[in-house]
Amino acid sequence: MATLLEILKAQGATEADLEQMKPFLTNAKFTGAIEAEIQAKAEAERKYAEANGKLTEFESQRNQFEVKATEAEKKVSDYDDWYNNKITPALAKIQQETVSKQAAAAAETARYKAALEAAQTQYGFEIPLETPANTPAAAAAAATGASVPAPGGNAPVPVQQPTIDTSKFASVDDLNSRTEMFGQALAATNDLLMEHVSLFGTNKPVNFEQLRTKAVAERKPLREIWERELHVPERKQEIAAKAQAEVETKRKAELDAARQEGIELGMSRSINPNTRAGESGPSNYSVISQARTRDAVSPPWVGNADLRQQGRIEKVISHLAKAGVA
Repeated sequence: MATLLEILKAQGATEADLEQMKPFLTNAKFTGAIEAEIQAKAEAERKYAEANGKLTEFESQRNQFEVKATEAEKKVSDYDDWYNNKITPALAKIQQETVSKQAAAAAETARYKAALEAAQTQYGFEIPLETPANTPAAAAAAATGASVPAPGGNAPVPVQQPTIDTSKFASVDDLNSRTEMFGQALAATNDLLMEHVSLFGTNKPVNFEQLRTKAVAERKPLREIWERELHVPERKQEIAAKAQAEVETKRKAELDAARQEGIELGMSRSINPNTRAGESGPSNYSVISQARTRDAVSPPWVGNADLRQQGRIEKVISHLAKAGVA
């Protein structure tokens, strides 16, 4: 801790000032009292600053607590909102669905019971009711032919075996036969549909359900009813006639074109001999030779023009015959 002299110097006291205060500064009681007061004041200020720091820290912690308290209140509010607006309605919905399912299960049980009773009546067998004879012990006793004691130690209750009329059951062979018939009917119907589309196209749909109803009522095959109701034979004849007419028309057009081509080719070759294609056949010289054979006395320069003209005509006729004109 600083002395009184050091404090005065720090406060700007000069040597002259200190010389004047020397009687006081050399007095130990005086300086001790002043220094004690100064020390007490400094200690008080230190404690004040320390308390002020703790107060500031406390206020900071209090602010943090208030923020956390606000967050906690918000979480509680959010939880209440979640529970009241989501959980409570969901629980109510689950409870309502449970009640509805229980009611539906009861109704389904009643429906199955009615169906079972109807099956018993229709197929001629009985199922024992829930009696002492219809228990696991009764099932075990039924295997050995024993009796089941009645409740309370009374006389045994005989086990009632269900009576089943097996004559109303379908055999495996019967089921397989019916399955095969169903497959064949399905394939035949599909083939019939494809044939219908090929004959009438997609613009004329067919109601196979109505046709089947008529077939069952008349005890006739479905194809026979289909051919009768939609006049299939007439349609086939119509298609065949149309196809034959198209073939005839095409063949006639091809023949006309070939005939015209042959005529044009023959005319061209008869008018302009230079357009003729090379071909084997009797030449003018062979024709002349034949003429000489017929007319041995005719000289070469007699009748040559007629012979050449005849040769041209014969070639034209040959070309026309090859082209299918003659």
